[in-house]
Amino acid sequence: MRDDIAQGAAGRRAGPPQARPDPLGGSLAVPGERGAVIRGVDHVQLPVPVGGSKQARVFYEELLGLRELRDPAHDRPGSLHYALGWGRLDLREGMYSGVAPQAHLALRVDGLAAITQRLRRAGVVVDEAPLFDAGRIYVVDPFGNRLELIEPAARHDLEQRHVRDVRIAI
Repeated sequence: MRDDIAQGAAGRRAGPPQARPDPLGGSLAVPGERGAVIRGVDHVQLPVPVGGSKQARVFYEELLGLRELRDPAHDRPGSLHYALGWGRLDLREGMYSGVAPQAHLALRVDGLAAITQRLRRAGVVVDEAPLFDAGRIYVVDPFGNRLELIEPAARHDLEQRHVRDVRIAI
């Protein structure tokens, strides 16, 4: 295809509209479509193999400390729902084919050290992967779903980590 045909009338490359931040709400807006915005995440659903709800309750309630949500509109056999600060985590039993290794749910937490100890005491393998500005671990739930738990560093911790004096010898 010729390059001049591939570009739109305004000299831009042809293709789907690109999302941009909404300055009023921090949501995503698609140019040229008024009122069509993505406001955020409503819920995340992770798979659980048939019969895995009991094991899921132990992991998500007792080890991670999530609070179960009960709602007649959503409650079904083999379905669990947990409160997250921004929405809901749904676990649904069903045919299970595994999870892509790079797929994961990232949760922002307080008390990462205590959660890490609780998980280790329960025999869960914890992969510590700290960031410059946050504590971070990866764990895998009993069904192979990968979870990332992140605790941002306190502001005073970050100030102490900044390089204050650099000397270069040539």
